[in-house]
Amino acid sequence: DIEKDINSISIYREDEMKKMIINGIYKFKKEGKYFIYYNINESVKDLSKMFYNVNTLKKVYMPSFADNKIESMSNMFNGCISLKEINFPRSFNTKNVSDISNMFSNCESLKHLNLSSFSTENIESMSGMFNRCMLLTKVNLSSFNTKNVATMSDMFSGCESLTEINLSSFDTENVKIMSKMFQYCGKLKELNLSNFKTNFVSDFSFMFEDCSSLKILDLSSFSTINANDMKNMFKNCKNLKEVDLSSFKTSESTKIKDMFLGCNSLKSIKNCIDSKILNEYKQ
Repeated sequence: DIEKDINSISIYREDEMKKMIINGIYKFKKEGKYFIYYNINESVKDLSKMFYNVNTLKKVYMPSFADNKIESMSNMFNGCISLKEINFPRSFNTKNVSDISNMFSNCESLKHLNLSSFSTENIESMSGMFNRCMLLTKVNLSSFNTKNVATMSDMFSGCESLTEINLSSFDTENVKIMSKMFQYCGKLKELNLSNFKTNFVSDFSFMFEDCSSLKILDLSSFSTINANDMKNMFKNCKNLKEVDLSSFKTSESTKIKDMFLGCNSLKSIKNCIDSKILNEYKQ
């Protein structure tokens, strides 16, 4: 009989992987663990949805991708609600990957994630990457080069257990969408975004919604020159006492409705001179 209730997988053949996952086939059993063996096929470009909704999977040991042409890993582990551990070797090669959107989305049991081996200089989309990783407390993004990323929407949305995150390696000069980026990060106490450049961002809506543990937020490095949507940006940041919006400017068409809704502790909008934002704050 085919065993479907697996605890771990070591992967060795990606050209057959999708077929095996879809059919629920895990071919080899050793010492109570299931393994899938393969030889790397250099022609494979797409690993999207590789483990999509394999909801009994608990551990994954990724192989070395020393030479490959992989371009997409979107939704790779999306829906792996029991997954607690993913091991990426130092030689895990992602230099050609352009899309890692929703890669770990809905990995509800994942607590720690080390992505220091990732090469991200060609990635264009990180949207929803950690969306609803509700138990995630630590993620290593120290190697991330985000110079070509265009969208970071929902990137950490629903990371309810995340208390801190280091984004000092991020280059956001080409990002266009940051909506819901930190939405529902209710335990996030500090957030240093001083390196963020947002000249091309058009959408900041719901960016910090329900970041209820944040008390101070310095966004003085932000530029809103191309922003057309900032509605609900700080919605329900109930403990936010001070926010620096010194570089914020709006136009007549900029959406800012309910920008500060539920910010009951907000005592100061530091250095803001934009009358439209100040009027919204006073309401």
